[in-house]
Amino acid sequence: LVSSYILQKLYPETLSNHGYVPLCNISISPDRVKFDQDDVSFRGVEALEPTTAKVIKTYSSASAASLESPRLLPSLIIDACQSRRRDDREYRGLYWRFQGSKDRILRAGEGIKEGISIEQVNFETGNVIAVFPSIRQACEKTGACRCSVKRVLERQGKATAGGFFWRFQGETHGPWPDPARKNQNPAVFPSMRRACEKTGTNRRSVKRVLERRGKAAAGGFFWRFQGETHGPWPDPARKNQNPVEQLDFETGDFLNSYASLAEAKRAMGMRPNAGCIRDVCNGRGRATAKGYFWRWKGSQRLPNHM
Repeated sequence: LVSSYILQKLYPETLSNHGYVPLCNISISPDRVKFDQDDVSFRGVEALEPTTAKVIKTYSSASAASLESPRLLPSLIIDACQSRRRDDREYRGLYWRFQGSKDRILRAGEGIKEGISIEQVNFETGNVIAVFPSIRQACEKTGACRCSVKRVLERQGKATAGGFFWRFQGETHGPWPDPARKNQNPAVFPSMRRACEKTGTNRRSVKRVLERRGKAAAGGFFWRFQGETHGPWPDPARKNQNPVEQLDFETGDFLNSYASLAEAKRAMGMRPNAGCIRDVCNGRGRATAKGYFWRWKGSQRLPNHM
């Protein structure tokens, strides 16, 4: 790499006349000194313009890019190409990715909230289930947490949100393995009281898990008596999952149906503890919630003025 760089600087015209193309013959990785086409040091890289996210230059390797512009360091170019976060893809005023990569890189100033189409993908099969014009609509339709979907799109942490894998439309990558958990060794406490004091977990919740009632977690942890070997169990089916229907208040026309009050409140952007939709369904004073009439699924109720 050094000899190639010196020749390029001392005899640029001669090398150009002979069709010389700077290539990396030695890996920048300290543990590899011979050419290996599978090593990232020898993969082609693309430089993208930040404002348009269009490819402006393609290099045969990160070292080839550094030969043309000495201010570029091959190791930092590769770090940018391998990064999962958009901000870390920027190096020396350009975005970088490996040649042939289909990763979508957002333009400078382009936010995730602007209505970029995203794909909902089956985590097991990799099949695209649906395409949504924005994160907001995806979360409203699926009930997935908006922050969790954004985290998957930025390739941080786990590869699922709401039980699905997510990616920008046009990307082709699939789910990645879950990151290794820290502190995998279970902690042992001499008593329930000490456990709750150390972890800040509610004592009744820990007792419920120890008695194998309800959910298998308390304070974000699974609990069992020392010497037991069983693991967590699936969450029990929720009670009070009564479907609700959304109707136009003026005409009484049916608009939508939701599997539960919680799903309806998420779709309307309401707080989880809001009770106005339930009040309308039960006929308790309120006529509307968020401008709509609501009723339990199967009910024939209509707005009072009809």
